[in-house]
Amino acid sequence: MNAPASRADRVQALLAKRGDLRRTAVLLLGGEGPVWPRARIAVFDAPVDAAAARAWLPPGLRSSDPARATIFVADYPETTFGVAYREAGVLLHAVHRRRPVLHCAWMVVDNDTALILGRELLGFPKKLAEIDFLMDAGSATARVRRGGVSLIAFHMEGAGPRSDREPFTRPIVNARGIPSLLPAVLYRMDVPQRVHEGRRGTMTVEIGGSAADPLDRFGVGKREIPGDAMVADLAVPPAARRSVPPVRPVGLVRPTWLAKHYPERAW
Repeated sequence: MNAPASRADRVQALLAKRGDLRRTAVLLLGGEGPVWPRARIAVFDAPVDAAAARAWLPPGLRSSDPARATIFVADYPETTFGVAYREAGVLLHAVHRRRPVLHCAWMVVDNDTALILGRELLGFPKKLAEIDFLMDAGSATARVRRGGVSLIAFHMEGAGPRSDREPFTRPIVNARGIPSLLPAVLYRMDVPQRVHEGRRGTMTVEIGGSAADPLDRFGVGKREIPGDAMVADLAVPPAARRSVPPVRPVGLVRPTWLAKHYPERAW
């Protein structure tokens, strides 16, 4: 008996059907189960410079008080859209219409398909980077580099008690658009999550920066801070039965904001 085709094999078969108008719909909406099953994620929350957070947030979002960010590195070994990749990001804690949300200020991946889908469909300002990530039952180590500069590095050894913390604790609101005379659009995305296992421990973290990736402006620097390492499903049915998590427009952003911040989102 032949083994069932993997998700990656099914995606490759769909890609081969050139000229089929249904390909895109099936690729984006035809996934079964979690979009990102059994993702390995290491995450921590850190206080950040309030002025830097305010400057990075689009109009319509207000920084949390005190200003904080969720910083993470993740390994997605399987996805419903057929690619495996790694990802790192900085999500600012914010308030939108009196409700707590996260805003993705910065994100990198190591796969171009994940980059394109994330930028074009969901408004994540993804760029390519080198991402090293190793996680096992008792430790997590990561380093993220772009242009030869270390931007995120952390190590957690001997993780302690079990943790049921979800990796992303609030809905995510992103700005999607291109520099033009037209406004960008704020989109809200809810990502249902299911944690299989998690551990809490103390992380030694160091956040660097460069002209293109000025994460050092957040003022995290080098410190020890509580963090979590977990295995979790992201975009879990029945709330999400598609490769693109449910998103909805929630506002507009003036063109000058996007023009001002586009270099950090693209270079």
